[in-house]
Amino acid sequence: PEGLKSSQEYYERALTLDPIHVGARIELSHIYEKDLLSLDRALKLIEDGAKYRYGTAKALDLYLRQARLYGKVGEDDKRDQAMAKMLSFQSRLDRSRAKQEDGFSPF
Repeated sequence: PEGLKSSQEYYERALTLDPIHVGARIELSHIYEKDLLSLDRALKLIEDGAKYRYGTAKALDLYLRQARLYGKVGEDDKRDQAMAKMLSFQSRLDRSRAKQEDGFSPF
């Protein structure tokens, strides 16, 4: 319908307002990837997001997305680095969760 913005425009606006918004970045990269001429644009968007330091488990999706896109463009070394970063981040999340659970007592 006329006058309505596209989801691409909304995600782009969200990233303008909050450049570290992981969900908007991932979804926008999917939109870019659907246009095969924009695969490089999707990868750049994810690479830019991977430069931030995240404290949310959603970042795992970002690193996985990055690894998949590197695989699609044939950059296997970078794909492996992204997977290593994802696994390292998962390990940090697990340690943090364990510390929180160890320190928690309902009594």
